[in-house]
Amino acid sequence: GDIRMNSTTVGNVLDVDGGAALTIGDATAGHRVKLAAQTIDFGTIRAPDIIDLHARNGNIIGAELATRDAYIAARHDIALDAVRIGNRLNMQANTITANLFQTSTQDTIYSVLTGYQGGVAKTVQVRAQIPKHWQIDQLSAVDATLATTGPDVSIDDGHIENTMALDTQLAKIRMNQFD
Repeated sequence: GDIRMNSTTVGNVLDVDGGAALTIGDATAGHRVKLAAQTIDFGTIRAPDIIDLHARNGNIIGAELATRDAYIAARHDIALDAVRIGNRLNMQANTITANLFQTSTQDTIYSVLTGYQGGVAKTVQVRAQIPKHWQIDQLSAVDATLATTGPDVSIDDGHIENTMALDTQLAKIRMNQFD
């Protein structure tokens, strides 16, 4: 059945694997959070090292997530109001909408933005407050809208089927496969 956790704090690892919907108000772990369910809905999730979320048959919807590295996969959609990341944010879903904030002082934030299980996302929309470099290792979408406050974005493996808009501190890039 459904799992509802209002406020949870653990010293090391929070690991929940549910068979239906998982709803979390506030969760904090001393090391890592690993959550899997059909759908995941949360207010705030915090862990200093890793957050791993997997919605096997639905959406991941959350207000705030804070960690060094986040791995987020949803069969349908990901919608995150505030993702506070120190090093890496990987997201895989049909539709991805997120606001990314860098919390570390390192020069680069790394990302993978694709469809579920590495496929092609229908839509990727990410706004990133990153002061320096955003390294996107893989981007795969029909339509992508990316914006960063930083001056520099690198996309190593990019696959865009329709349109892409990329705004940086220094440039605005528009791509359209059909015009």
